[in-house]
Amino acid sequence: MMILTLPALGSIGSWQENESLRDSQTRVWKSTKVQEVKNPFTGEISVNTVTHQYYEKADGLNYNAGTKDKPKWLPSVETINPTDDPYFPYQANQGPYQVRFGASINQTTPIEYTVGEETLRLGLKYMAYYDKKKGTLKPIKTLNHVNPVVDGNKVIYRDAFSGIDVEYVYQKGVFQQNIKINSKGILGNPETYGISTDNAYLVAVTEIDTTDFSTEFENTQGEKMAQGLLKGEGCDILFKKKGNLLCTLAPSLAYADTEN
Repeated sequence: MMILTLPALGSIGSWQENESLRDSQTRVWKSTKVQEVKNPFTGEISVNTVTHQYYEKADGLNYNAGTKDKPKWLPSVETINPTDDPYFPYQANQGPYQVRFGASINQTTPIEYTVGEETLRLGLKYMAYYDKKKGTLKPIKTLNHVNPVVDGNKVIYRDAFSGIDVEYVYQKGVFQQNIKINSKGILGNPETYGISTDNAYLVAVTEIDTTDFSTEFENTQGEKMAQGLLKGEGCDILFKKKGNLLCTLAPSLAYADTEN
């Protein structure tokens, strides 16, 4: 028996998505190729159609522009758009979660983060040194009144703290907050605040409005805390008052900015 691989003279291909199979993490594509194959013995040319189906999977790939009962899945777009709301002049609303950005970083809870029907309102309050041995917190930087600047899929509050920029990055699968310390020496030595450098942590203290959450769970101290989007987010509670709470969010990463 002799097996021959026949040479293809040429092929024309096309891709088409089956939009009816979309969900939040899936797009299904059909590849169709029309190939001309020449028989090496007879010289006869035959035309073959070859189809394949491919599944594209990713977090936040699509967002629901319809309703829960009648979803309409559209491809997510990492875009920041202007609004008509002077209090929240920018928003990202073409993804699996929606974010609104406040007119100033020092307004009350300037970030509104919505998934489905739940909205989390939050905002930085101050930078602080935390004494891990004594459990005390010393604020070292308070917010300035600064307006947002849009750069692609980023919203930047320059000099939010003196010498420090706060940057929010909107991506399909993740929402990221970056705190950029622009030069050495801005923060000062922890020992100036009575904290040994061996025991000092630099933390960003965040205020979170929990009034919209109807259910509760207990933290490690036995206190009743809001559930919803806070659960499992690694929020180290500092104190709670009148529906709001202050916390440090973990995990956090610190790294050198190699571009500057």
